[in-house]
Amino acid sequence: MNITPKINTHYIRKDGKHQVRLAITRNSERAYFNTDFNVFANDWDEKKHKAKDKRENADTINFKINEKSNEIEKFLIDKPELSLKTALKLFSQGTIHGKGLSFIEFVQNFINDCEKGKYKREKGTIKNYKGTLNHVKDFDVNVKAFDFTTLNKDLYDCFTFYLRSEKKLAENSVGKIIKNIKSFINEAIEQGITNTTEHRKKYFKKPSEEPDTIYLNTEEIEIISNLNLSKHPHLSDERDRFIISYYLLLRYSDSITINEGNIFKQDGQYFFRKQPQKTKQHNNEVVVPVKPIVLEILKKNEFNLKANTNQEANWKLKEIGKLAELDIPVEVNGKTFKKYELITTHTARRSGATNLFLQKVPVKIIMDLGGWKTEKSFMLYIRADKIESAKMAADYEFFK
Repeated sequence: MNITPKINTHYIRKDGKHQVRLAITRNSERAYFNTDFNVFANDWDEKKHKAKDKRENADTINFKINEKSNEIEKFLIDKPELSLKTALKLFSQGTIHGKGLSFIEFVQNFINDCEKGKYKREKGTIKNYKGTLNHVKDFDVNVKAFDFTTLNKDLYDCFTFYLRSEKKLAENSVGKIIKNIKSFINEAIEQGITNTTEHRKKYFKKPSEEPDTIYLNTEEIEIISNLNLSKHPHLSDERDRFIISYYLLLRYSDSITINEGNIFKQDGQYFFRKQPQKTKQHNNEVVVPVKPIVLEILKKNEFNLKANTNQEANWKLKEIGKLAELDIPVEVNGKTFKKYELITTHTARRSGATNLFLQKVPVKIIMDLGGWKTEKSFMLYIRADKIESAKMAADYEFFK
């Protein structure tokens, strides 16, 4: 067994100090134990693993760190049957409680129950749960213990800082993780695992920012639709999918499942009928008129649009936008981009909704075509700027 005092270099407190933690190895296991001591990096001797002698109260700090190391070592020697992490949680007094589950253990069991159907969750939701759990596990091993009884503002700040700086996650991605964690804690409260209320405090908020979203106007859609891709055949399928998604207001997940059975004819008009993948639990069937160009593209592809990964589709669409010279500057969240740099698979659905809105198609009709359940959720898609809104308003009698 080896216990080595170190400072946490992954996170700096607001006062500029680093927390002292004990790096513990036992057999093939490794874990960290966080102490209550904090020091400036310049006051810590990395080679000797202690506070430098010149630091104020260095003797007292080093003595107490050594004392804590001895306590932990004795405790671990007496608990050889427990895993290192479980033993350390018990040593921390109360991190294992209720039904004997830590936060990580509870979430893992909860996810397993979701997969077995005990709790009704969509596959995409379960996948997101697993991603959140992996982030918590990585943080718990490398930075700081994450458990029901360790939840506080310092842990929240440290964890969100870790997601941004170490994992390089965008603000909205951090927000989704925090949202999942709050859901896990609420579920644990329901099951009697914990009675914590930390996640309900104001600081434990879901971070978010205005997404990097744009829309393409009808002229830009026409440019992409007519773009000569004979020298770039690898982009042709994705261009076809984008145009179809635009005119049918489809999400990417729905565009890759199109088949001939989705198309029917009534009174001389072709229609597209689909149960959206994302909202299928709501019986939210949509029916959309099929524009001739859409039917032409579908027939050309034999009603089978080859699936790419969303990531691959996104870079192809950016290449298409670049070839179409959609390079006007666009400012989003204080940063300036060329417009094609912001094109994604979802731009098609957003552009379709926005252009219908600008053409003064009633909101109720657009919502029915796209499967939006509430006007609030629909309006999140609309990217018309203030000038475009003013132009629309100019046609009303009020401004004549």
